[in-house]
Amino acid sequence: MVVALRTYSSLGERLHRELTSRELPMTFDYLHTQPSHLLGLTLTDLLSKSPPLLRTHTALPSINRACHLPAGHHLVYFPPQVTLSQLLPDGTDVLHSPGEPFNRRLWAGGRLRFPITSDLVLNGARAVCIETIRDVIVNGREGAEKVAVKIERRIGTVQENEEESSIRRRIWKESEAEIGNASVIENRDLVFMRKKTQEELSHDKANFDNNSRIINQGYRNLLVHGPLTLTLLLTVLEAHLTKSNRAIREIQYRNLASLFVEEPLTICGKPKVGKGDAVWDVWIEGRNGGLAVRGTALTSPVTITTLAFAQSALFYGGLLSGRYLIFSPGLIFKLIPEVWRLLSPFLLTGPRLDFVFDLYFMFKYGSALETGSPRFSLPGDFFTYVFFVATIIMLTAGYLLHDVIFTHALIIAFVYTFAQDNRGRKASFLVIQLPVEFLPLAMLIWSLIHYGWQAALSESMGIVAAHMYDFLTRIYPTFGGGRNYITTPNFVSEFFSAHTARNQYRAYGTAYRPVSEEQNSSRGWGSSFQIPWSSRGPGRRLG
Repeated sequence: MVVALRTYSSLGERLHRELTSRELPMTFDYLHTQPSHLLGLTLTDLLSKSPPLLRTHTALPSINRACHLPAGHHLVYFPPQVTLSQLLPDGTDVLHSPGEPFNRRLWAGGRLRFPITSDLVLNGARAVCIETIRDVIVNGREGAEKVAVKIERRIGTVQENEEESSIRRRIWKESEAEIGNASVIENRDLVFMRKKTQEELSHDKANFDNNSRIINQGYRNLLVHGPLTLTLLLTVLEAHLTKSNRAIREIQYRNLASLFVEEPLTICGKPKVGKGDAVWDVWIEGRNGGLAVRGTALTSPVTITTLAFAQSALFYGGLLSGRYLIFSPGLIFKLIPEVWRLLSPFLLTGPRLDFVFDLYFMFKYGSALETGSPRFSLPGDFFTYVFFVATIIMLTAGYLLHDVIFTHALIIAFVYTFAQDNRGRKASFLVIQLPVEFLPLAMLIWSLIHYGWQAALSESMGIVAAHMYDFLTRIYPTFGGGRNYITTPNFVSEFFSAHTARNQYRAYGTAYRPVSEEQNSSRGWGSSFQIPWSSRGPGRRLG
């Protein structure tokens, strides 16, 4: 028993040491419109029963249109740069494989994040995918081990002739929580297993009525590719969210059972109870209604960040004068009021690098509060919070300190409230790891050093506003026995409820059924796999 345990331990240690020390090559690609366009055309045919938003024009879009890369379409870019000798019989490659005798490979699940608001754009720019094996875990008894290989992929744009060392510093980070300059961060959990025993293969032959090639792999038919199921899930959810002006920020998913070619599948989703459209349960059902894929998606409204991006871009591009954007009480409260000045001072970022960082912090912490804070569990709660802190900022920074732009104060209010909800956690500010409670203070010190005490004092009004909200809604009612007077008005709740999907068993769903032999066999999801694969080459993995 001691010898067996030592052998098992040494296997896990050896595989962990060997795989995590591999320096996988960077994969470069150019973000042209063709691959995404062809995938879109394919999905349009597969998702013919889905909403019209999924339909795509057949003409190839120009790179001058600079359209954004849809969620999941990164999988058709950055093909592995390997030679034929590095391809394995199942079409995968040796980059992630632990080697013999673990020849069976399963895609167990993963996590996908879209952390940058200015996401990947199909404008022909050069981009990179950096892959790393984060962890290796060996489970199971000796002789029947399963090797879980956890991979992280970070995708971002690069400059022509940029040094690889510079690219790694910008995009790759030692900590998974650090984002860097990555536009897409994908984590994959791959499971490698030993070949099936002769007894297991005999059982498969007795139960599966199909060709020998499939039986020898232990499946009743050809499998639906793992990246395709993820892309289907993201495409249907993204199309549904577009109607409510929301975007996918993150999805975590698990592949629970195999999906097979020529069998129907159904993509389903519903908003999580109490979270409105902010958190979605999504899943895929197999032919008998069994659960095949299950996931949770976090979404965020694109309104505030998009407005800030649009207004700031117009201003710094010289297309919009700043005199129409600043806070000016005399121009607001007059016979013909310029009421937009109540909003525009919160939507103008700083110049140059501040333009990127302001949008990033607004998106990250605003979205985190709306989707993850227990304070905002009902429709309209987050709107009430933003309205309250914005009003306090306007009264203090605007009327008392005579400031005219409040974007940084609003961002610091978001950060302060996030810090109160996540006490004890660590946060990154520039290159420093610090307790999240000190993050608002660090941002104020940064402003004090770079912009002076007046800017720091104005921005500190964001902390004042957020603390007032925390005191009046949590501290005083909980510890002082008082009443919470800042509640979401009924008409606000009704408005947001009217624009939130109802909590039904299936908020949306699309079924896909194979085309029968009598119908046009060259079209349809099922018939597209009718050509014998034995006539093809070994193939390559997608993504």
